[in-house]
Amino acid sequence: MPTRERWIVYPLLFLTLGMVLRDKVAPPQLEQLDADEIRCKSLSVVGPNGQPCLILDDASGAGQLAVYGQNGQIMLIAGVVPKGNAGYVDLQGPNRKPSVQLTSNSYGGTISLFDRTGQIEVILGHEHDSFGLFGTSPNSSIMPIPLQLIRWSDILRKLAPEKN
Repeated sequence: MPTRERWIVYPLLFLTLGMVLRDKVAPPQLEQLDADEIRCKSLSVVGPNGQPCLILDDASGAGQLAVYGQNGQIMLIAGVVPKGNAGYVDLQGPNRKPSVQLTSNSYGGTISLFDRTGQIEVILGHEHDSFGLFGTSPNSSIMPIPLQLIRWSDILRKLAPEKN
């Protein structure tokens, strides 16, 4: 092969090899990705410091979302109860114990409020075959708190301005 042909063929050969191996050696860094659908088993969103901000996964066989605070502690968990058709949202306090819990159940749904030790103090909603406001006693049994029945017409009558 004459020298002149070598000056043409070899640079083209190395250019082709470089283009083929470029993605294998150093994967491209993406700033933005637009897609119609993304399928994965777990998705983590991390902040500039590398700490997780949000995690979506299906580790327990039911979907779950975890949102982290600035200190790296889980602040909110939402998901589906495994082996059931119920959903939940847990808001956690700074002591890593639940503060508020929203749940759905076969009777309806509940809002549970916790004390700082993680014990349920108050439940509002449907619990088993009862509904209303429930409190807990020192021995952790759930008991109903009587509520006065208020009609919407009475509330609207009180809020409406008096006509002379």
